[in-house]
Amino acid sequence: MELKIKKGGMEELDISEPVSPTGQYFSIPPAVCIIAVFEFDNPIDDSDFAASLFEAFSRINPRFTSIMVEGENGEKRWKRLELKVEDHIKVPRFPDGLSLESYDDYFSDYLSGIGIEPFPDTRPLWELHLFKYPTSNAAGTAFFKLHHALGDGYSLMGVVLSCLQRADDPSIPLTFPKFRLSPKSDTGIKSLISHVPLVLTAVKNTVLDLAVSVLKSNFLEDDRSPIRSGEEGVEFKPIDVTTLTFSLDQIKQIKSSLDVVHTNFFLNLINLTGERYIVKVYVGWAEGIDAISLQTVSLVVQQKWFVWTINDVITGVVFLGTRLYMEATSSQSGNARTTSLVLLNTRMIDGYRSVDDMLYNPKAQNLWGNQFGFIQVSVPKLNQSDDQSLNPLKFVYEAHNIISQKRKSWGIYLTGMLLESIRKYRGTPAAAKYIYRTQQNASMGLTNMVGPVDKMAVGDQTLKGFYSMVFNVPQSCKVTIMSYMNVLRMAIGTQKGIIDHLKLNRCIQEAYDLILKAALNSK
Repeated sequence: MELKIKKGGMEELDISEPVSPTGQYFSIPPAVCIIAVFEFDNPIDDSDFAASLFEAFSRINPRFTSIMVEGENGEKRWKRLELKVEDHIKVPRFPDGLSLESYDDYFSDYLSGIGIEPFPDTRPLWELHLFKYPTSNAAGTAFFKLHHALGDGYSLMGVVLSCLQRADDPSIPLTFPKFRLSPKSDTGIKSLISHVPLVLTAVKNTVLDLAVSVLKSNFLEDDRSPIRSGEEGVEFKPIDVTTLTFSLDQIKQIKSSLDVVHTNFFLNLINLTGERYIVKVYVGWAEGIDAISLQTVSLVVQQKWFVWTINDVITGVVFLGTRLYMEATSSQSGNARTTSLVLLNTRMIDGYRSVDDMLYNPKAQNLWGNQFGFIQVSVPKLNQSDDQSLNPLKFVYEAHNIISQKRKSWGIYLTGMLLESIRKYRGTPAAAKYIYRTQQNASMGLTNMVGPVDKMAVGDQTLKGFYSMVFNVPQSCKVTIMSYMNVLRMAIGTQKGIIDHLKLNRCIQEAYDLILKAALNSK
């Protein structure tokens, strides 16, 4: 995309970039959008938002001041317009003097309504809504509605970086937790030989992942269940959005407990067996691993390749809570075929980049946009005859095992190549249909983002909490997870009239309590 900078005024744009294939898919009605909800400690001042938005959005990315237009060949392209921020700010009006519970209901209904409302064709594809009434969670609430064609969660986090600042010292950049990188290992001959089983496993996982992906996207539809209505046009249906809050310190306690248990298992395995022997690993979280040498087992322990992550823990909580809800709602549905689409960032980076880096830094080019893939994860079955036989940690073990195996394959990239081939030879609508079927055949979607560790502010208005939700995807249940300061916020979007959202929340909270108790007792 070629930019011409006009001194003293707005940027002028010569359009030369089509909308990406993923962006074109997200623009098929109803357009997929992301709503990011920001909860403030104090009532909202409109002027702070207008000034901050104009400064940020006028320089962030041409897409934030552009609309999508259709070319002669049917391909959509970006067309730049003059940005009028006031056209994008919406302030709903409700009766004054009501209770917090009443405003909670107004907020929930308003959020659900704007989520399925289409964007106007004549304005850039974003809106800011200011809910200037107190709720149970905040003195005032603002939420961005953003068309998914503008970018994915990583890109849109860059927007947050541009519009918000540290509350304690605006001159200091926001800080984020460091991304955990794969450990660097020795490149000697013995080390390379010890890696052979891992490489062979990756090849096996890749073949299996690609085959399963194609089958589930085209033929293997999930069972209808309490969390999957299976209705046509579910993406057009309104949803309830509720949230749960968890302590990151407690989640780290769970993770540390599992680290100790797992490391002790491998160390005992090494101590009980001679180095010349080959062992068959068969234990809850390691089920399915082929025979490996003790040298490889030692390497696993030393490099901490099987260390649990916060993502493993919270995914296990979601899976267990979902199964508990299914079984409580309909007997035996806790063992129904249920798939979760887990979204992964495919950028080869070790952390966030600022908007300026994503757009103008040659060393960080091509970071903006929709650069993600999804893996299809079978939700572990409940398999219990009564509550006494339930092993809560099984869901964390299996979530870790399944996702780790899929991360150690090239299936996600081969699936991307398959989609590109479909687009190239059969057109963008065919590729969009493939993505749609993949989502439609699954029961739920799960994504997570890492947020800042610092308290944030817009001007003098400090941010109490925030979360996000995806609207207009063909699934009855969506879960998004975001960390902020020392808290993990889980947002759950459920199809109205199909899923009892309050009951599902209670089941997920129960799952968290069960896993926490089991982990602390397992040391």
